[in-house]
Amino acid sequence: MFVLRLVLTSLCLGGFLAHPAYSQSITAEQVFPVQGYSVFQQGYPPMVAPAGAGKFLFVEFWKGGNEGRNMDNMYLQQYGFSDYVEHWFHPVTESGQPRLEVIDLKYLPKSIAVIGHEYDASSKEVHTVSRWFTHQGEPKTKQTVRLSHYLKRPRRNYQESVELSPNRQYLLWWGGDEKMQYASVRDAAGQAVWKDRLQVPGLKEKYSISKVLIEDRTANLVFFLTPKTSSTGPANKPLLISRYLHEEKKFVTLELANSPETNAFLPQVAWVKGDLVVAGCEIAFGGGDGLKLGSEESNKGTINRLQQVFMHRIGGFDKNLDSLTLIRSMVQTFPQKWKEQYAINGTDFHTSRLLVEGDMALFMMEEFKVGAKRKLYFYDIGILGFDTQKGEIAWDAILKKQQRDQGSTAFMSYVSATAKGKLRLIYLTEKGARGKVVCSSFDAWRGTRKDVVLASNEEAKYFFFPANSGKVGQEQMVLVGMGRPGQNDYKLISVTF
Repeated sequence: MFVLRLVLTSLCLGGFLAHPAYSQSITAEQVFPVQGYSVFQQGYPPMVAPAGAGKFLFVEFWKGGNEGRNMDNMYLQQYGFSDYVEHWFHPVTESGQPRLEVIDLKYLPKSIAVIGHEYDASSKEVHTVSRWFTHQGEPKTKQTVRLSHYLKRPRRNYQESVELSPNRQYLLWWGGDEKMQYASVRDAAGQAVWKDRLQVPGLKEKYSISKVLIEDRTANLVFFLTPKTSSTGPANKPLLISRYLHEEKKFVTLELANSPETNAFLPQVAWVKGDLVVAGCEIAFGGGDGLKLGSEESNKGTINRLQQVFMHRIGGFDKNLDSLTLIRSMVQTFPQKWKEQYAINGTDFHTSRLLVEGDMALFMMEEFKVGAKRKLYFYDIGILGFDTQKGEIAWDAILKKQQRDQGSTAFMSYVSATAKGKLRLIYLTEKGARGKVVCSSFDAWRGTRKDVVLASNEEAKYFFFPANSGKVGQEQMVLVGMGRPGQNDYKLISVTF
């Protein structure tokens, strides 16, 4: 059933917002009134996901009795990317079933998976479950399908995540603590492939699980382990890549050593053409050369330095081998302009991301700090473009933005994606002064940069939530935003590259 929802603004196709020479523009936007509840209390649509050419998925809470929704629930919905015509909708859970706390939404070649937390009254435990739908919005199961399979959920230092394999052939749920980990895998149709309880080697030696990935061909798992450390001294331990061969129920581990008296800082991992790439920085505690990190006050009287950057490309995932291969490896000092910018003045790099385009690994670090009276600052983004075939830095850039707010990070940071061979970053230039919505594009191989103003936010009509927004197609992104200031509505913004 095709439904055109009540909206308050017309489509914005072209006009003064379009920048065809730069191939990036806002191609549609609409404000959606919320009916029967307060969006400020219930929350804005939490996430978007792909749904095939010209379409996207998102989850939204609806009050029963409005526009065909017969009960209070979260609803899975498919909309047109350019016109926001509603193609179909369905409640995430059926009448009489427990309400699902939605935490993720995945689009696979043969199905759609809504992931959430559900309370089981019989065991008095919270489990991670999934509800599977066809691409036409029809439920594949009457009830939710449990992904977690612990008897008792760990209470201390519990972690979990849901991941797709690179070509979206498998969906992985894993969860656990330092003592025990659990994993379950389903295929693109939602059918169970395997599940297991396992113990990742190294966790007892003060390592943490930073990321878990799943392979396309074998459905084996890859655990990325980082050493725990303090703010006053290095752990002097290598990074670990631990591959779990589920059919043989064994681990194969590769060590990635860091420089003496340093520790890895903000490392990330991603797939690149069937291999694995690891990128990050090395931090030295208490002095030395490099970029000054934080302040002496925040570091308890010491000066910590980011000294070098590293990149490793690892192969051997195509078969169930007893070893992994280090294909390329590089460690070098920061580019000169980074030293000029941060060696004396310092930086507050706090979070990182890693995206891949071809053989290029695009590593990003963002500044964040908390000032007086809980004032929040999100400033520079440092970018390193690693050529993983040659084992070198092909280009680098420092993107300056002046985001700041009081007590909330909702509109801060940025949305990142790759499209048409370029790294795309969309962000508000400033929060305090409202600023503009900007798309900064970097050629993935050369780093050539172009900044395009997508919209002016002087009238506060383009506040969007980076954490709720994302890429929904090869050349499309949807931003989820606040609607009219102070009004009970929200906004969707379509960006085409």
